[in-house]
Amino acid sequence: MVHNMNALVETAGHDLTVDETTWANGGYTDIHGRIIGKPCVTKGGQHTIIVDLRHRFVYTYTPCHKFFTNPAGFTAEGPAKVHCLFHNIAPIIKTITQDIDNKRSQIFKCEPCVSMDNHFSSDNVLQLLGKAGWGGIFTCRRDHLPSTCKKSSFHNLKNVNIDAQSKAALLSSKWIIQNQVARNLTP
Repeated sequence: MVHNMNALVETAGHDLTVDETTWANGGYTDIHGRIIGKPCVTKGGQHTIIVDLRHRFVYTYTPCHKFFTNPAGFTAEGPAKVHCLFHNIAPIIKTITQDIDNKRSQIFKCEPCVSMDNHFSSDNVLQLLGKAGWGGIFTCRRDHLPSTCKKSSFHNLKNVNIDAQSKAALLSSKWIIQNQVARNLTP
């Protein structure tokens, strides 16, 4: 279905979003597996999808299950899914040479910019996207900041009282970290 939709799209948007979606199964059969930690869903499945930010077209997806083998360097679930989605999308970008056997139309004029939450962020994902010329916008947990960032750039205070003022200061000062990666044109 996704390949059929991509065949109808003449030009894809430049801004993409990656997220997980959960679907519930209310039947007696165990369709995909047990879902743990999701409210109101005990059976069903999950997919990781790439969606156009403005038009909500699904360009590619991958099911989430334990039968995938993670590539080297992508041991966490989120970054491994980004690696899989990256290789699904790469052949339909016009600046990348397509295999002869691949008949999908190349709908992206240039490398897209992908926004993701902290489940998908890692140093390896930054390197993968940066070397291919893609843009990436991530949210990062404070304990998973890129390893190349200097520790002196951050304020680490110990024994601070948590009150209304410190919580307000936390929300009003967002961190923006930029990581430049040299582009590698060889696949």
